[in-house]
Amino acid sequence: MEMDVYFDYGCPYCLQGFAYFEELANKYKHIAVNFIPVEAHPRPENHGLHTDLCAQAMYVARDMEINLWDFHAYMYKAAINDDVNIESAGVLSEVLGKYMNKKKVFEALQNNAYLKQVEENNHRAYDKEGVWAVPAFRMNGEKLDAKEGIGITFNQLNEFMSQTEMKK
Repeated sequence: MEMDVYFDYGCPYCLQGFAYFEELANKYKHIAVNFIPVEAHPRPENHGLHTDLCAQAMYVARDMEINLWDFHAYMYKAAINDDVNIESAGVLSEVLGKYMNKKKVFEALQNNAYLKQVEENNHRAYDKEGVWAVPAFRMNGEKLDAKEGIGITFNQLNEFMSQTEMKK
């Protein structure tokens, strides 16, 4: 069984949803997670900081076989808690360099190595999957989307995972 999780590193509701999801992960160990980073407000929208470089960095981490759960926690901390300039490849790679190979991160971000993937993720989320707000979860044809300006609750996510699992 697999669950798609759409999220944005600059979204405080995604940070909260990630904490809930991380707490539930042990209960639902048999569910494979497909993390799909998107932008809550993709370019050319002019709303807050763009997180396309953060999303690209996730793919660099994946390719370097970095634990993605740890990477997500680190990236949320940088983007939301530490107020890092996540729109600068140099700044972001410097911050991530404390956690992973700075040179590889910088080269990938500078060259937009995964930009096409992030753009495809945005298209998939908003045009194909009908995501309205992140975080958003998809499993077995069912969906759970955050309410804009509210997010999701722990109980909503737990119930979604439990009920969707029963429909397999």
